[in-house]
Amino acid sequence: MWHHLDEQEQTASLQKIAALMKPKAAFALSLRNGPAGVGTHVFPTSAEQTIMTAQQYDLTPALLIENQPSLIAGKDAVFWSRLVLTK
Repeated sequence: MWHHLDEQEQTASLQKIAALMKPKAAFALSLRNGPAGVGTHVFPTSAEQTIMTAQQYDLTPALLIENQPSLIAGKDAVFWSRLVLTK
């Protein structure tokens, strides 16, 4: 769902998520990278930018796996980043 939020909405969401998290909690996020589908409302995502923004709210990256291929047929140009943030 992250790719359906613009940059401002992503930042506001990270702020809210960080406020809801207890110490030592983890938050997992999949970031879609690639062209938008027909008729969809999709914004670019960046693991690096997401991590930088998350750090402003005391969230730390615990895991980052990039360039994971899409499992959906016909989405050969779509790749995913898997990110886990901890408080």
